[in-house]
Amino acid sequence: MRFRCKWHRRGIATRIFPAVIALLLVCGCARESASPEAKEARLICAAVPPASVIIIGELHGTAEAPGLFRELVQCRSKASTNGLLVGLEIPPGALAAVMELPADATEAETLHHLSKDGFWKNAKDGRTSIANLDLIEFLREGQMDGRLTVFAFDGRRSATDNFSGIATDALKDALSQTGSKGSSPDVLMLTGNGHATMAADNGSLGRGLAAAGMRPYVFQTAFGSGEAWVCRLGECGISRVGSGGCKSRTSAEIKTAESTVHTICLPISTASRPAM
Repeated sequence: MRFRCKWHRRGIATRIFPAVIALLLVCGCARESASPEAKEARLICAAVPPASVIIIGELHGTAEAPGLFRELVQCRSKASTNGLLVGLEIPPGALAAVMELPADATEAETLHHLSKDGFWKNAKDGRTSIANLDLIEFLREGQMDGRLTVFAFDGRRSATDNFSGIATDALKDALSQTGSKGSSPDVLMLTGNGHATMAADNGSLGRGLAAAGMRPYVFQTAFGSGEAWVCRLGECGISRVGSGGCKSRTSAEIKTAESTVHTICLPISTASRPAM
């Protein structure tokens, strides 16, 4: 069984008491820095220069991809001198629904509140997963502490809308509101692997940002094996994923290849079900 140093039930953080913490230290669970997600995050942090735009592509509906992004946020926020902007591929209203909750909201209160939002109630493509809700709650804490600013960049109203243009405009708006006085903040954006590309189409976040002069570093998450909650041909549920083997880019390769799609390889994927 895989243990985490912080347990969450349905995405709501629970308090770990001192005796339990001592037990975790004995069994080695507190060594988060040894995880594959932390290792990849450190590699990206070291390779990508400050004040850059980093796009992380994920396979929706896994626990590991949001975990990787969380590790990257922690690493980048410590190194940043001009602030950190964190973008998520969800509607602005869906982000606001979580951000406006008090930090001490119970599980029941959280789920009742989110049930009033159409995205959290109806979207089953993996973006409303327990792991992603947990990630947003973590980001909410960071914003409250003044360590980062969170924004949503999926403002599409229909499937035919220009995702790339809408997301690029959302980032521009977030940058204009940071009040950075000429300095450029670090930017992290979490999106689906299908948007973490440099393809010449309206779905490519990387191409859209590059066209706006932002020169992004683009990463897609791959898995050796495991499961994910995904939608395929209109059917949503847990599916097997992974190619049996994958390889991450080296630090040297990342440094010399901005506006190129890199691979983040994690050994295993664990499915994360919808929070509701």
